[in-house]
Amino acid sequence: METGSHTDNWGTQTNTNWDLIEAAVTGYKAINVAGNSNVSISVADGVADEQRYKILEFTGALTGNISVWLVSAAKEYIVRNSTSGAFTLTLTCSAGSGIALTQGQNMHIWVDGTTVRPGTTKFETMTVSVLTATS
Repeated sequence: METGSHTDNWGTQTNTNWDLIEAAVTGYKAINVAGNSNVSISVADGVADEQRYKILEFTGALTGNISVWLVSAAKEYIVRNSTSGAFTLTLTCSAGSGIALTQGQNMHIWVDGTTVRPGTTKFETMTVSVLTATS
């Protein structure tokens, strides 16, 4: 913002900007993708939107195979498929290839602007019984 602009609104606008940054770094969003139609997650500038969140959980009863279209920009996500129904949920964007996310699966992914790629192999659970410090 320019000096002197947004009189009496500077604090509100700054707080909104910090909230948007927080959502991108650590935020969680559940998105209902029920049905059998492909879903594009929302994208907007300067306001809350679905693509901004770091962690996305897809919910709802699938009645057919669907694709969830992510934003065509470089971004990483942690995603979870919490849908029901015996159908496939594929994460994709632009003209690139996508990744099928099986029900109950958590995955770290990244988008290079056209293709959704696995950031790590899938992870289900991790148990740590003892951590020992080394010098």
